Amino acid sequence: MDRDELDLVRASMREVLAATEPSRLPAELLAGGWAELVDSDPAAAMGILADEQGRSLTAAPSLDLVLLHGAGRQIDAETAVVLPPLHHRPLPSGRLGDGRLCIDGLVLAGHERASTFVVVTEAGLVAVPAGSVDLERIDGSDPDLGLCRASGVVALATAAIGEPPSAWTNAQSAGRRFLASEQLGLAGRMLDDTVAYVLERRQFGRPIAAFQSVKHRLADVRVAIGAARAGLATAWDDGSELSAIAAKCLAGRAHRVAATHCHQVHGGIAFTVEHGFHRLIRRGQLLDSLLGRADDLVVELGRELLRGGRLPRTPELQGAS
Repeated sequence: MDRDELDLVRASMREVLAATEPSRLPAELLAGGWAELVDSDPAAAMGILADEQGRSLTAAPSLDLVLLHGAGRQIDAETAVVLPPLHHRPLPSGRLGDGRLCIDGLVLAGHERASTFVVVTEAGLVAVPAGSVDLERIDGSDPDLGLCRASGVVALATAAIGEPPSAWTNAQSAGRRFLASEQLGLAGRMLDDTVAYVLERRQFGRPIAAFQSVKHRLADVRVAIGAARAGLATAWDDGSELSAIAAKCLAGRAHRVAATHCHQVHGGIAFTVEHGFHRLIRRGQLLDSLLGRADDLVVELGRELLRGGRLPRTPELQGAS
């Protein structure tokens, strides 16, 4: 896609996210040809959607569609995914035993649209009727995200065991690329908002953007975001599990750098609830916990590199910003 086409896709995604309720978003995306765009250019279809979702702080079940596509399942608006629970090392959202499936995981906002939930187990992906899953809202640090805890015990006679464990490996990699894009959307929003603030805020008769310490902090944020975007571009390009892990690690670091420096530059106003900067921080922290925290994934990535005995492809920094 050329620049004009990418701008058109971004404008369309922004409009759909702003005008659509979470439960209706999957149907709106599919009706608008999103699945066809995924087949032709997944980085544009998924990456731009995630970036705009982060920038707008939208709570939406877009990740469900990404995971279904990554697992090789038919994408539809009535199927949701039970994500693994928050844990240092992601555990399956379902356990099989004694002819039963025990469910313990998370579902995204907009889950009420679903007639079927896909549950992750060590034996593969299992589809269960939505009515067999109990949902309890989780407010936590970011109630606006709309997460719910999914639990229940389902007889295997009413469940359908589908794709093998390798399908979830592919789906998880796609999900990590999507979450990395969303975190970078948040980091980019932090940087843009902060640049606008320092150009307006004045001390000692001049904008604080003229102060060297402010310039250094915002430069560090821009470099971290640029490096993460380069890693993410590599992950979208080669589609490997390791590059997806690296992309999520880099995005998590970029979000932390942005949260630290942009918060410092804003000063005391960023501590107020009315300002809303804290929402960008909390959303990123929670997204970092889905499908593996960045700090834990760094350890996992190191182990895989030692086991394989070779370094992965180095991201190209040119044009990464």
